[in-house]
Amino acid sequence: MKKYSARFKNKTFKICSEYLHPIYDPATLAKIVNRLARKINSLQKKQRIDAIAFSGTSEAAVAYPLSYKLRIPLICVRSPVISSHSCCDCEGVVGVKNYVIVDDFIDSGETVDMIKEIVSACNEKANLVAILLYKRFYDGGYKDTPTFGLAIN
Repeated sequence: MKKYSARFKNKTFKICSEYLHPIYDPATLAKIVNRLARKINSLQKKQRIDAIAFSGTSEAAVAYPLSYKLRIPLICVRSPVISSHSCCDCEGVVGVKNYVIVDDFIDSGETVDMIKEIVSACNEKANLVAILLYKRFYDGGYKDTPTFGLAIN
């Protein structure tokens, strides 16, 4: 910690989780991942899901354990307006035919549009099967809501 102590000497840090608080709670995160896994397994009865696409911190917190649990590869789409250490707009599996997007909620639709555009640019035959939303899941006391799983096809 000595390496950074001079740089942060007079800085006050505010630590909070705001709307992401459920993602930081292991029990709630497990419930979210398990519920999403059931949704994806249900979708897979109709068509194979080749990838789980996501963008953002809370989505990554959900996507990684979901990928591990279901053995479905990931596609991480980086926002072009946020600087990162990666030189790529999109990282992960290529050659995707069917994929789902995992997102906390849809506000303007820009994140979903960005993910669809970049995934399509990297995988021209990619078919978006569903958008799986989970914010209302933890806001609503762990009950399925109409927006929990939004099927596209």
